[in-house]
Amino acid sequence: MPLPEDNSILEAVKSGDPRKQDKALRDLYQAYFPYIRSYVLKNNGTADEAKDLFQDTIVVFYQQIQNGMAIEHSIKAYLYSVARYRWLHKLRDTRPVDDITETPEAVAVTEDMVEILVKEERLKVLSRLLEKLGGNCKELLRLVYFERVSYRAIVEQLNFNTEGQAKTQKYRCLNQLRDMVRKNPEISSILRDY
Repeated sequence: MPLPEDNSILEAVKSGDPRKQDKALRDLYQAYFPYIRSYVLKNNGTADEAKDLFQDTIVVFYQQIQNGMAIEHSIKAYLYSVARYRWLHKLRDTRPVDDITETPEAVAVTEDMVEILVKEERLKVLSRLLEKLGGNCKELLRLVYFERVSYRAIVEQLNFNTEGQAKTQKYRCLNQLRDMVRKNPEISSILRDY
């Protein structure tokens, strides 16, 4: 089967149309599951574990795309990197990993994997912080930074009187977020350079 085009997969996942999303995810499964299955089987895993791992990887991919993350390299590299990281993490927790078989693809995407995982961790931390902010701040910052919605649309969606009022509220929300980060050095180090 020819590999699906990355742009068409990304567009389908972002579309919000369940039929397009289902087709895109099926295409990903058909195209890339064999790579993940092969990796897991070569590294002390079973076919069922490979299926579970790939499903988890697809969920991460889907959520990241829905959260606005851009795939800077190929989808294949992204999926392989996430699956490999998750598998190694599972092996480290449950089995000896002395004889893990590295494929050229795994070695080639290691830097990409680290970058992806750092972004993933930062997004999780930001999501948790936004949850703590709650209410209007959470929604306002999500619309501004994750969905890139115009202030004109934000005024209508969140019932502000003017764009200036929305911008002022965004500034206040950012200050609350900064205060939360300053009070927790661990969060600060994770979010550095974000």
